[in-house]
Amino acid sequence: QTGTIRVRTMLKLIDEIESVGDSCYNMSRTIQRKKENKIWFTQELRNNLNAMFDLIEEAFEEMIQNLQKDYMMVNANKAYGIEMKINKMRNMLKENHLESIESGNYKYNAGVIYSDLIAQNERLGDFIINVSQAISEGNRKTS
Repeated sequence: QTGTIRVRTMLKLIDEIESVGDSCYNMSRTIQRKKENKIWFTQELRNNLNAMFDLIEEAFEEMIQNLQKDYMMVNANKAYGIEMKINKMRNMLKENHLESIESGNYKYNAGVIYSDLIAQNERLGDFIINVSQAISEGNRKTS
């Protein structure tokens, strides 16, 4: 039974890590689209995205720490806390984005790319938390 649970956990981890990679690839394609179309972000948009990237980096660091631990020692609470911060940031940025569109603070094409990057960062955050969650759940099932 314990061996079966560990194999299921490993398969779940593989799936989630693959999703992390796919998400990063999609984000790189969006950034390439921005570059090809010579779309420029205001300093405010760059600052907002950098704040989101900082949270994603924090999530990655927690995921890596959890992958390096003995799986019996993994607790996903910190990862959940980071995910909540990412979701809160996404909600705030989306709300500000809608207000900025209505005010005409930046061009439509920049807004589309910006919105895509916010959504892609949030999805990436979900996949990252799923890695820690899979380890933690596998731990609970074998205890």
